[in-house]
Amino acid sequence: MKQKAIRISPWAPSDLSFGDMAAVTIGGLFMLVLGIWAFFAPASFADFVGFPYNRHLLHDVGAFQIGIGTTMLLALMWTDVVMVVLAGYVVGSGFHLLSHILDRHLGGHSYDPLVLSVMVTVGLAGMYLRSRVSGRTPRGGRAVRTLIPREGRSLLSRALSRAAAEREHAIRNRGK
Repeated sequence: MKQKAIRISPWAPSDLSFGDMAAVTIGGLFMLVLGIWAFFAPASFADFVGFPYNRHLLHDVGAFQIGIGTTMLLALMWTDVVMVVLAGYVVGSGFHLLSHILDRHLGGHSYDPLVLSVMVTVGLAGMYLRSRVSGRTPRGGRAVRTLIPREGRSLLSRALSRAAAEREHAIRNRGK
């Protein structure tokens, strides 16, 4: 007899078995925890897995694991597959952007944060358009506004503006 899982959200897929929910939850949490560890404590993570320390590489690894974990966990809460994929993409790309801002002194290209900002913006625009057109997201299309709390949006906006100003200042003063 197939055991039905308890729905954790009114927008969750209705056909999940207990085994489905357990596998996706365990996998998603595993990816999320490892991603957070790699992103916020890269030296400790490198020691644990036994490979040479490379801060930026570990930040990128963490960013993508956080994105995968988020996607897996959101799949348990939303039936709209496109919205789940876009949200996971935005989270992973957002952490990737943060990685390039934090590690800008370690190399890379001066345009990396701009390109990654565009990628995040494209994902957010896709989520916004999806919520407006499909009407299949929680609370009648407010998915983008509720995904990032208001105070978090202004904080992120200020951090990105500050980083862009610092980068521009560094580029202008390079030849002096």
